[in-house]
Amino acid sequence: MSYARLTSPIDGVVTDLPYYPGETPPAGQPLVTVMDVSHVIARTHVTPAEAAELIVGADANLVAANGAQTPAKVTQISPALDALNTTVEVWVEAENDNGRLRPGVSTKVEMIAKHLANALVIPLKAVVTSPSGATFAMVIDQENKPHRRKIAVGIRDSGKAEVTDGLESGQRVATTGAFELFKLEDEILSKTKVQVAPAAEEEEPEEI
Repeated sequence: MSYARLTSPIDGVVTDLPYYPGETPPAGQPLVTVMDVSHVIARTHVTPAEAAELIVGADANLVAANGAQTPAKVTQISPALDALNTTVEVWVEAENDNGRLRPGVSTKVEMIAKHLANALVIPLKAVVTSPSGATFAMVIDQENKPHRRKIAVGIRDSGKAEVTDGLESGQRVATTGAFELFKLEDEILSKTKVQVAPAAEEEEPEEI
């Protein structure tokens, strides 16, 4: 092979050299693998409802295990459902000029369907879903008494839920123990008071 020269049709890095000097590779087998890692594509699967909210070109992030985020874009949304799990495959592409993202490594994908200004949000763990599928929150009044309140929930993201109806800004909702409060009979609930914990992130109750 000293008289031969192999030229890659693309710029990239060598990711595989399956043969050592002196070996004779089988006919038709690749001698070297070159990969362009300046851009990477992450493939993820979402529910049909989530896919309906996405558009090609939407902003996204690839989140590494250490929390580092790389800006990306949605580049492809499959028009068909995966036959095995009835989800939709979505491709997210990101620039990788520094080589920080390695092909084949698992990563978390965040896709931004829409931006909402002045949205009313509560911790997701404050949302209680009834057996019928209705959503509720346990509102805490000025006397620290809990009350069931039916709510309408919009976007759910990163441990938060958008409330589109049923709550007002400034109301407090129970987070820790919300489901246990929801299960109480009306008579018992009317006699129940909650203990307000010292100020701590997402403790019961939480102002919205």
